[in-house]
Amino acid sequence: MNKAKYLALVYLLPVILYPLKVDHFQDIWIWYYLPFAMFYAAYVWFKPTENITKYIIFTPVAFLVFFIIAFSAQIAFSKGLSAALEFIPVMLLFAVPFGFAAGVIYVLLALLILKGFVKFGLELKNS
Repeated sequence: MNKAKYLALVYLLPVILYPLKVDHFQDIWIWYYLPFAMFYAAYVWFKPTENITKYIIFTPVAFLVFFIIAFSAQIAFSKGLSAALEFIPVMLLFAVPFGFAAGVIYVLLALLILKGFVKFGLELKNS
């Protein structure tokens, strides 16, 4: 149960911090992050606990790839494929640097939370 609490806390950090107007998490990301976080947390839940830091560190990269694909698909459906292809370089110019900064911050927070869980004797198990 502690693993579920940890994953919920870690993957809801952007949502928890969003009302505080923390500027490193862009407004548009929140609507893409919620479904991603739900499915990725479920994916990590079924993986071995020993490798949890690997999945936590990989989360920003997975979200960035998901965001670029999902946002491009949304533009392609609404404006056409050519508009989506024109927008990809602009999105990469902004999404990659902001995504990197946000990713570093949230990975560090997640690792600190994990250290806190271990320090207080809350073993991460699936059940």
